[in-house]
Amino acid sequence: MQLLSLACRAWLFCLVLLTCGLVACAAPEHNSSAGTGSVPGTVLFYDDFNQQSLDAVHWMPGEDQWGGVGNNGVIPQNLSVTTVTDPATGMSIGVLDAQAHGDNYTGPIRGIQKEYLGFEAGNPVAYISPGAYGNGSVRTGAVAWTRLRYGPARYQIRMMALQQPGGETALWNYYEPPNSAPGSGNYTEIDVEMPANGADGAMTVAGLNSYATTAGTDPLAGAISCNCLPTTVPNQADGRFHLYQIDWYDGSDGSRPRIQWFIDGMLVQTSYSNVPADPAQLWVGNWPAAWSYTSRWNYASQHMYVDSVKITQLAGNTYPTTAASAPTALTVGATSSSSVSLAWQEGDDSRTIAGYNILLNGVLSVQTPTTHIELTGLTPGKSYQIAVEAVNTAMLVSSPSSTVNVTLPAVSGSCPADPTSPITNLAASHSANGGVTLIWTPPVNGTRDGTLGGAGCSITG
Repeated sequence: MQLLSLACRAWLFCLVLLTCGLVACAAPEHNSSAGTGSVPGTVLFYDDFNQQSLDAVHWMPGEDQWGGVGNNGVIPQNLSVTTVTDPATGMSIGVLDAQAHGDNYTGPIRGIQKEYLGFEAGNPVAYISPGAYGNGSVRTGAVAWTRLRYGPARYQIRMMALQQPGGETALWNYYEPPNSAPGSGNYTEIDVEMPANGADGAMTVAGLNSYATTAGTDPLAGAISCNCLPTTVPNQADGRFHLYQIDWYDGSDGSRPRIQWFIDGMLVQTSYSNVPADPAQLWVGNWPAAWSYTSRWNYASQHMYVDSVKITQLAGNTYPTTAASAPTALTVGATSSSSVSLAWQEGDDSRTIAGYNILLNGVLSVQTPTTHIELTGLTPGKSYQIAVEAVNTAMLVSSPSSTVNVTLPAVSGSCPADPTSPITNLAASHSANGGVTLIWTPPVNGTRDGTLGGAGCSITG
């Protein structure tokens, strides 16, 4: 999204991923990410949200803040799965509910402010709460993004936009790896934004944007060129579900690389410039863009509903026909009684890598687009066999990496006051080797908010 890139540039089986703090369970069959090769129409990803909760194996419940101090970010607490009545059919459907909080919100959910740069989006270390805007609770939104990256393909999202002024309904793919090498050009973003920047609440103007890094320049310096196309569309705040489609062509068949945007099957815009090449995670939701409505956001809460998300192979594009090589050098880092850090090397240095499957005792537990992850919420004293598979942009899965065996330390005693009191005074500084050094004041053993909980509450990591 435009402000995401330009104003914020430098920035289930039960398992919890540290960077979102959400328990994840095995994905239902209809969410399978399996693919069978380069066949137009092959489904790469599909979710109709007919499960009990967000499928956190394949989705990340978003936590991030960008666009300056005029908002309090997107937060996981504003996401849920529910059922609503489809006005078109009168039938009950499962949806992802992405809630927005306006200026009249007085509830307990607090927003965030991005404070520390250099962390992947969603890493809680980067944020402070409450946010800096207003009372820290107003002007929050909700976004989910896929854990894997998807390349040129057909993207179809059926959703109902926010109905009141204040906040932006959006879907976009986004990829900007940290510490990109100068001139790498590996920045990806294609947007649908409503209202468009400058439309000031008008849901009859959509921002249909694509970005690419200017060749030969450092993407971290903000050298981004944008084909930003505010486009007149039918009113999207009409209380109905609409089908948004992006066809992203790589030009491998000899045609010009291009992006086409459709709303309800009608072609509304085509762009031949600033067509990115790298695969990216798909973000869907709403965010509290300060410019989306410059008057008072005169509501407490409103909802954006996502009925389905589908990504399919598109005729004219080239997709991998064989699986990637297995990841190598899987290593275990820091562990505690309930967490373990993992890192590995990419088997193929390839722009077709979508991400990785993390297997615990042979079971897919979560996916990640990076070559490292910290798993938390594991069972103290339990042994785990851990392996990693590479997934490419055709959703073909490699053989597993070598297995590492981890036995977590047991915890003695009980902890009725778990968790302990908060960490305070978190600060970050750059180190000479390009890393980041973190320091903080630890919580007090055996307490929560000053209440004693016993020796079993000792901090383990």
